[in-house]
Amino acid sequence: MNAVGRGGEHYYLKSIEQAGEPAGIWLGTGANDLGLTGEVDHELMNDMYSKFTHPGLHAEVRASLSAITAEPGSDEYKAQVAAIYDEARVGRRPYDYTKSTEAKVEAALEKLGPDSTPEQRREAELKVRQNAQSSRSYYDVTFSAPKSYSLLHAGFQIEAARLREAGDLEGAAAAAEKADQVWECLMEGVQAGLEFL
Repeated sequence: MNAVGRGGEHYYLKSIEQAGEPAGIWLGTGANDLGLTGEVDHELMNDMYSKFTHPGLHAEVRASLSAITAEPGSDEYKAQVAAIYDEARVGRRPYDYTKSTEAKVEAALEKLGPDSTPEQRREAELKVRQNAQSSRSYYDVTFSAPKSYSLLHAGFQIEAARLREAGDLEGAAAAAEKADQVWECLMEGVQAGLEFL
């Protein structure tokens, strides 16, 4: 299990967009409590994990953002966007460690003195930034099925398609049912893992 800082949600979204991985699905009692079911929606996940928006308010937030008349990029526009997200936020805003990190970088550079080389200054700054505190947005838990399970599931799906093309609808239905059973077993295992946590 990994703690993930702000912006970590993009890892999931990029894997879908760039690597062609299938979209994730919402699982767990928390997902059910929040009304999250089915395939993960890119825009909703981004709002939830980067802005901490309650998923039940997603449509309302999107409508409010679309109704902003201020010039995009202007201070007024930014203030209105922030107010909309503040209104829909679940919990408190994550603490921003930027100021304390910058102060630590400044102190480290002062400690080096005026005769330090650019390389020494870069190294000192990098060391401070690598050890800087950051807010944890969520915890990342990944359950991966053994490859043989995935292959079994895919094999049944391919067999169902082949039989359907050959006109054997009964055989195709039986193979599709087996694929569904394998998938249900996989999801049951994932759910058990979530409940264990």
